[in-house]
Amino acid sequence: MCKLIDNIPGYSDDELIKLFHNALFGSRQTERAQAVVYTIGREWKKRGRSASSAKSKSWPEHGVLDVLGYNVGFAKGRCEKERRQLLDYVLTGELPFVHSRAYMADWGRPASAERVTKLRNCLCAFKDNIKSPKNCQKAMGEWQADIAYLDSKGGAK
Repeated sequence: MCKLIDNIPGYSDDELIKLFHNALFGSRQTERAQAVVYTIGREWKKRGRSASSAKSKSWPEHGVLDVLGYNVGFAKGRCEKERRQLLDYVLTGELPFVHSRAYMADWGRPASAERVTKLRNCLCAFKDNIKSPKNCQKAMGEWQADIAYLDSKGGAK
């Protein structure tokens, strides 16, 4: 366990995401798994601080939720329990650095009103921007349920 945690700084971004998923969604939620998730969050924070401060006006190809593996619907959708675990982490944890400092600043600090608002706005935009709602009823229902979940936790409306 200690060796795993000690090696986290040497992992690639993709390896960190895989390890994060294993620890967060593993069948056994232990103190060890929580320590791994916490340590990965610290590493993401460190990497974010050392990231380039270049300003970018474009949108990222993959946003925070995509990088963290948030998915709904039939194709790649996560079950409700995993989506809620991920949403809870996004609200309270350190996020991986994605795209630019300006983009990450929009997400605010962990447990901040900005973070809640950004997360809720993303989910609403996903739901509202579906081009063919008839083909995406499961996804739309899951986004709506996740928005209601955030609202029940005191999310911005």
